[in-house]
Amino acid sequence: GLTIADVTLIRDGSTLDLTGTPITQVSPTQYEIDLTQFTRLDGTVLDAEGMEQSVTAILPGQYVLTVNAASGMVVDQAGNPFATDVSDSWVIDLSGPVAALAGLPTSTINTAVGLVTVTFDEPVSGVDLDDFSLTRDGSAVSLAGVPFVAVDAMTYTLDLSSVTTLGGSYQLALTGTDSGIADGVGNTIAGDTIGSFEIDKTAPTATLETVTPNPRSSAVGVLTVTFDESVSGVDLDDFSLTLGGEAVDLSGVAVTQISESRY
Repeated sequence: GLTIADVTLIRDGSTLDLTGTPITQVSPTQYEIDLTQFTRLDGTVLDAEGMEQSVTAILPGQYVLTVNAASGMVVDQAGNPFATDVSDSWVIDLSGPVAALAGLPTSTINTAVGLVTVTFDEPVSGVDLDDFSLTRDGSAVSLAGVPFVAVDAMTYTLDLSSVTTLGGSYQLALTGTDSGIADGVGNTIAGDTIGSFEIDKTAPTATLETVTPNPRSSAVGVLTVTFDESVSGVDLDDFSLTLGGEAVDLSGVAVTQISESRY
């Protein structure tokens, strides 16, 4: 007595219309339902020469198939009705894993970078140190000997403290192409994951505006100090003035910031 009306199929929370779907009894205890049309989309496209070509698209999603007992039409030979729903679920996953880098500085620093964490959005396999590359100012930096740890199937760490001691523009890349990184059903990582950061080891320098005319017969007014990059922490205590070798008290002299690099 099992008919298609006793069966429901849900994909990603939405119930699909099974009306007209064949259900075939293959033995006294077994039935077959062909779900091809609900998990695969068949069609045609035109090729470069205008000829039709058959294409097949698998439909990804979370599926739940249920045989419902509510109708009371499914009975055994003694007339006992099928009393309890039975369900099966599966996932069709076509998406490759995606990685994200954490621990890279988002602004310029003057110290080495330490532990970097690579997190995938699903469990993966095939991740090793050879999948990573590092460059400084466009030149390759060897990662040989860099500590690499698989924390779990989604999380991996590498310690860059020994290879980022020099200043420069760095780029860390996790290469996806031909890396062998894949999720549990064989979907490979989609593209490269790249992070960039800047390490600046060069101290700022300053230029003091030249007093003109020199010598002069009048008081000196406002002088400008210009740094070769943006700085912070400039205040009156950073300046000194002498007259004939003797210190001049600068108390009350105003220091005004004009821009991030000029005072």
